[in-house]
Amino acid sequence: MRRLLIRSLTVAVAVLLGVYLFIFGRGYTLILDNNAVDLGGTRYPAPAAAEIVVDRRGGIEIFARERDTISLKGPFHRVELRVMDRGGKVLSTVSRNFTLTGSPTHELLVAPLAAGAAGFIREFSDEPLLSAPVPAGSPGEGPVPVPVPAGSPGEGPVPAPAPAGAGGPSPGGTGP
Repeated sequence: MRRLLIRSLTVAVAVLLGVYLFIFGRGYTLILDNNAVDLGGTRYPAPAAAEIVVDRRGGIEIFARERDTISLKGPFHRVELRVMDRGGKVLSTVSRNFTLTGSPTHELLVAPLAAGAAGFIREFSDEPLLSAPVPAGSPGEGPVPVPVPAGSPGEGPVPAPAPAGAGGPSPGGTGP
């Protein structure tokens, strides 16, 4: 009976240690994104410059329209954001706690955090955060016509390729 109790306690301790290490030893990648953002119908402009300190580690300076990454361990963290002008003068400071769960990659959105808004942490996705219309003729709107100067080799219809063995150059380019 005593042997069964010792074995059961050993298994229970091993399981609890595994759960603890799984939760608090898990690594996350946090993308620091300082771009303008639309969240919940509100547009948050990107600060000109900011210094981000996560868990009292060294600060990371990031400018408008930039991204950076840091690696974190465990789910519970604290961020301190110092919004600055281009000269480095601190304009405001925001401190918030946040929790990472689920996906191993998350985004910290600097613009909503600077404004004190909720939702400054989200799981990373490739979905754009700005809902701006795409202007006609822009590279993201479809094929864009490229003008060909008159008299250039690209002008006019493209000739059909000659059938194999029709007297054209061989694949080596030295002749038939």
